[in-house]
Amino acid sequence: MAFQHKKVKVLMPDFSGRGGHSQHCYCLCNALSPSVDLTYLVPRKYESAHLPHAFKVTTSIEQGYDKRSRLLKGAIHLGNLYRIYRAILRNKVAIYHFHDLRLPVVDNFFLKLLSRKNIQVVYTAHNIMHHERA
Repeated sequence: MAFQHKKVKVLMPDFSGRGGHSQHCYCLCNALSPSVDLTYLVPRKYESAHLPHAFKVTTSIEQGYDKRSRLLKGAIHLGNLYRIYRAILRNKVAIYHFHDLRLPVVDNFFLKLLSRKNIQVVYTAHNIMHHERA
């Protein structure tokens, strides 16, 4: 009987679900999926939804780019972090792979929380600074 290797569980959020960042994440998820058990969290308006996926997609993130109020964007991001944290615990995720810091002070607190739970964190800098005014 052959030994079955369990794939490491990875969770990757995409807060926008659109544009170059989303296309990058989609390609990265497809490339990683043969090696890991990957869940990709996206907003309901996910522009690559029609393409084939070799990974799990969950539409549990709320998109906040189109909101004008910074307070509302912050509240949406806090809600997204809560949903991400619940998904990490529910799915017993070992690695959280993210691409940007929306609210650095809050996000750093969130990353420290994950560290205390022994969840590995991978950060891929897609854009060092946001280039869209919105």
